[in-house]
Amino acid sequence: NVCFWRKRERGCLSLGDLLAICMDLHRRGVDYKVFFDASTRYRLRDSGEAGDKELYLKLLETHPDRFCEVNRGESADLAVLEAAAVTPAGQKPALILARDNYFEHRARFPFAGDMSRRLWGEIEPKGFYFRRFDWFVKLGKAA
Repeated sequence: NVCFWRKRERGCLSLGDLLAICMDLHRRGVDYKVFFDASTRYRLRDSGEAGDKELYLKLLETHPDRFCEVNRGESADLAVLEAAAVTPAGQKPALILARDNYFEHRARFPFAGDMSRRLWGEIEPKGFYFRRFDWFVKLGKAA
């Protein structure tokens, strides 16, 4: 849902915002995976920034280890929570970068309500700020 964070401000979805965050995570050596609803390709076509749909399809094709589109009729929210529920031995539990409260999924995934497991970004004029980690992601002109 990061693509929607600044929709009101910009008037369209932004794959660039998500990619700025992903590039920053990659630069820091942080492993991540992005889950998209099947409708994302159509939403980007209809209300995304120019070129976003093509870039989206390329990301899915060239980086399936990082970018995943769930099947039609399935929920990306559920895919995120199912992935975050699995903690390999010796690793810390996964963090979820979302502004979603996941109220409808808390019975099945109690950790979904745990703010220590979620990165809640604040929208600022020049980027996103994740207060708990004192982490700022600057957005470029195209983002």
